[in-house]
Amino acid sequence: MPPFRGENGEINETTVSRSNGVDDCSAVAGKTRANSQEGVFPPSREKEPLPFAAYRLMFLQHMLTTTRKKTALIASGWAACTALAFWAGTHWRGENSDATERAKRAALLQSGLNTGEAKGSGRIGQTPDGSPAKDAAVIGAKAIRELTPEQTAARTKEIFAMEDMQQRTEAFLEMLKGLHGNEQISAAMEAMTENGYNNRERGREFSMLMTRWAKEDPETALAWTQKHGDWRNRWGAQTALAVWSQNDPDKAVAWALAHPNKDKEEGNHNMVGVINGLTKTNLDLAAQLAQNMDRSNARGEAMERVLEQFFKQRGPDAAKEMVMGLPDGPYKNGALGRLADRLADSDAKSAAVWAAALPDGEAKPGVVAQVVDEWAGKNPNDAGNWLNALPQTAAMDESRERFAFRVQEKDPEAAIAWAGTITDENRRNKTSFRLVREWMSREPDSAKAWVRNSQLPADMKERLINRRRG
Repeated sequence: MPPFRGENGEINETTVSRSNGVDDCSAVAGKTRANSQEGVFPPSREKEPLPFAAYRLMFLQHMLTTTRKKTALIASGWAACTALAFWAGTHWRGENSDATERAKRAALLQSGLNTGEAKGSGRIGQTPDGSPAKDAAVIGAKAIRELTPEQTAARTKEIFAMEDMQQRTEAFLEMLKGLHGNEQISAAMEAMTENGYNNRERGREFSMLMTRWAKEDPETALAWTQKHGDWRNRWGAQTALAVWSQNDPDKAVAWALAHPNKDKEEGNHNMVGVINGLTKTNLDLAAQLAQNMDRSNARGEAMERVLEQFFKQRGPDAAKEMVMGLPDGPYKNGALGRLADRLADSDAKSAAVWAAALPDGEAKPGVVAQVVDEWAGKNPNDAGNWLNALPQTAAMDESRERFAFRVQEKDPEAAIAWAGTITDENRRNKTSFRLVREWMSREPDSAKAWVRNSQLPADMKERLINRRRG
């Protein structure tokens, strides 16, 4: 008999264990073999009746052998079944899942077709009987891709009608992934922005969808923006151009130059979009394009975008170097003012020292005034002490005026006193009059009492005291 493998997996050389209910079967087998050798079976091979113990032993050996065979067979069958189940799970499950998804998508699409034909709504979140579909909020990108433009518009409206913000966001992101082609994206855009919706209500989604469109076909996306005369025109064009300029700056610049704004004061806001995109990929080119723009509000916006990225990407010292390297003129003066504002926002005292050390020129008074204004809003005492230490010259009149207006709500009397340090008489009187007038609008009795005892010119006192409110 083959050796028996125990529970621990080791070979047990005993014939069978006591756990099988057999008491020392090997001893009985040994006696039987001994009897056979002593002639129990004669040469004629005629068998004599065996003792009962021998029969018992043979029966047990037969049962044990049969059990082993059955166990091996069962184990083999179990292993085969397990392997088959694993194979089926890895192959059939995916097919069933795909089939289920296809069926679900088909049902949703058919739902949209049915309701569109029957009711003219084109809604894909309804079943053919008009009831809401259970999966209306969960339509995958693959299903979105298969929608017609009419169904795309209907789905867009459904998404923005969802009250649950998380559900709406997830559905919108799925739609973004699935949209393909100008007709689909245009339909989604029109549906999202119709009925007077403005940039404050759906600005984030509008920017995301326009960015998606510009990556696929920027020229068609831009053509869509030009059809609209409202916020969609400027915002949409700037968003699309920012994307396009990062992939093909030459074409983006050419398009922006070919579509200027008729309002010269406003300037070419399309170029702002190009510059905004280029600040992420080619900051030096963006700075050059901004400098070359005509003087306008758009140029100021472009200048701000460039400065912002210089601070983020290269730091304040690089921003100072860039601005100081500009040719003298209005553009540099404006850049210096914006630079001073940013420097003062992070470290007003250092910004003030930098501003005071600038070469005398047209820009310096405005730069110092910008720093003083920012500093006075945070720490008026320190700002006032610093300003008071500077020479009382006409170049500092703007700074003193800005400081006075900054502190007038906290201490109106001190503000008027600061206005009195302005060297230019006309400017001094106008500033003082405005400060007192604003004080009277808040605290009329206290302001009038102060005016009567003040050293203001007599005609000014008369106008202020007898001035009718409203």
